[in-house]
Amino acid sequence: MSNSTMLKKNLPPQALPPLLCCAGLLLFLLQPAHGRITMMHELLPSANSTFAGLHGSARQKLASADGADALPSEPAVRLRSGAGDEFAVVLERWVGDDAAGDPAGRSGLPHLVPIVQTAMLHNPSIRQYQAEWYAAQSDVAAVKGQRWPKLEINAASPEARFGGSPEAEMPDAVAQLSMSAVIPVFDWGRIDQTEKSRNHAENAARQRYRSALEESAYEVAGSVLELRRAQILTDISVAYVERMRALVAMMEEIVKADRGRLSELIQSKAKLLQAEIGRDNYATKVREAELNLRKLSGADYAKMLGPADSEPQAPQLSEVLARTNSNPLVLQAGHEAAAADASADALRAAAKPQLNWVFNKAFGDDVYGRSQPWNTKLTLSWVGFDGGASSASVAAAKLRAGASRERREQILLDQEFMVRAAHQDNQTQTERQRSYAALTRETTAVRKAFFEQWYYLGKRSLLDVLSAESDNYANQVNQVNSRYDSYGAVFRIYKAGGQFVDWLEQGANGKASSG
Repeated sequence: MSNSTMLKKNLPPQALPPLLCCAGLLLFLLQPAHGRITMMHELLPSANSTFAGLHGSARQKLASADGADALPSEPAVRLRSGAGDEFAVVLERWVGDDAAGDPAGRSGLPHLVPIVQTAMLHNPSIRQYQAEWYAAQSDVAAVKGQRWPKLEINAASPEARFGGSPEAEMPDAVAQLSMSAVIPVFDWGRIDQTEKSRNHAENAARQRYRSALEESAYEVAGSVLELRRAQILTDISVAYVERMRALVAMMEEIVKADRGRLSELIQSKAKLLQAEIGRDNYATKVREAELNLRKLSGADYAKMLGPADSEPQAPQLSEVLARTNSNPLVLQAGHEAAAADASADALRAAAKPQLNWVFNKAFGDDVYGRSQPWNTKLTLSWVGFDGGASSASVAAAKLRAGASRERREQILLDQEFMVRAAHQDNQTQTERQRSYAALTRETTAVRKAFFEQWYYLGKRSLLDVLSAESDNYANQVNQVNSRYDSYGAVFRIYKAGGQFVDWLEQGANGKASSG
């Protein structure tokens, strides 16, 4: 005979209901948390069968973590019958093992050389500096020509005479043809110093051209970096918006059955609007980066960007600092200083007497029928007084040389500290990215757990779910920003060291040694 049968026989009928209620309450309180909810669901009729068994694996995972056998088969958050199919796919991804919009698996940059080369050919500034470099080469050739004899040929037609007295008549004039050659003999090094000055000016123009190449490559690479960053952040924001939109739709269904939860719907709508604003902002940045790349490359940049499978690594700091002297800006300032020094020496030499050897010959007979002989002589020319103009020109050239040397020292100092700052920034951002990556993994788990506890158990408020979603989204954004900030710091290291183009040409993008 069962215990319940014995109780029915030994107790009066009016005492049985209170006793059963007390026993049921005691049994309910002795159950674990999940067991109590399971008992409630067994006593309550099912209001929505759509979600039955939808998240079995997730429920088992959460139940195991809390020490219970299983989560309730019905959600604690009730929807109207038939409304669950609309959100089943979204919710499955919501609590799935792979977080939507995970930035860690989509990091890196594409190969940059094709688009950088195309942009260099398209850039008018590069063509300008290239033309100036070629012009400086022609200036050098012009100075070298001064070493050769200067051959001058003159011709004149016969003179036509008219008027005057008959006594002034002379024999008929004849056509004249003459030649003269001037050969520099001694100029105190004027031509040598002028050629030296032009050579340094040509080297300065070449370094200015190299600097333009570095600037163009850096600008294009930076635009690709910003495009890639904005694309990933847009994808993350789209996934965040989808989750918020699904949550709003769920709350709308809940509010239809329970008007007392209208404030939760308002909160979720506010979060949805914030998510949509963030998504639109990043989508705008994508379009801006695309327009900038099209402007820089002048072509369809998308065809030149391959898969994002490379991650730039920072080089050893000592290696970059050792090559900072080869920065095109530093070399340009050094050559400009040397050119000004040589120009001052050339001006000083030009103020001294100049000795030349002169040949001349007049061809044809003169008016008397006589042929002209060859003539040769040495000439000495010297400006004895010019009001101090030559001395002032020399002083000006020397001052320009000093200014260029000071500018070189300042550029070198700036570039060295830019390298150090960029290297430190790379280390900081890399470490920060690792921290955010770990934090993102944890907040992703918290996000899923909070949703499951709110949806199935009713142990969390909607505000907890929204806060967990917002924190997870912010950490994903910070992780991506830190990663691409570290890439940008690597770019600045090579740019400040004047090695950006060389780094790209050597296979770049991840093949540099880390340090």
